[in-house]
Parts: sequence; C-alpha cells; structure tokens
Amino acid sequence: MSSNAGQKGSASVVTFESGDAPDKVIAYYKTLAAKAGLKEGMSMTSGDTSMFTASGGAKGGGFAVQASASDGKTVGSVTVGSDG
Repeated sequence: MSSNAGQKGSASVVTFESGDAPDKVIAYYKTLAAKAGLKEGMSMTSGDTSMFTASGGAKGGGFAVQASASDGKTVGSVTVGSDG
C-alpha cells in the first residue's frame, strides 16, 4: 500500500491479486459502492482489463478500481481518496 497526502486531499493505493475474473472483482466493488451510498462514475472494459470509479463519500471521497487478467489470475489496484 502506498499513500500520499497533499494540501487538497489524500490518496492511498492498494494492489491485489485474485483468483476471480476481472468482471467479478469489479462487480464486488460496485456492490460495496452502492452499499456505501456512493455514485457510480465510470465503468469500462477493454480486452482483459476492467475499471470502475465511484464518488460522493465523506469529505468528497471516492475510489477507483482496476482489474486485469494476467497469467491465469486477476491483478489490480484500488485507489481511495478524499478532498480534505
């Protein structure tokens, strides 16, 4: 995990591996976003890579998740940020 804080907010990035397909990983994070009351921003798939963003959390926070198929597994990252 890495993290960065600045005058206008902060962000943390977590990388992961999963045995689930990228679309299943994205579906999991879409469910979490909906339960947290976040609004879906962007959702796309290109080849073996899927991406999803959500925003509207406390302090203007949100997250982005990216998941790609690689060597029989899914690798990805989640970036979580806030405006203050």
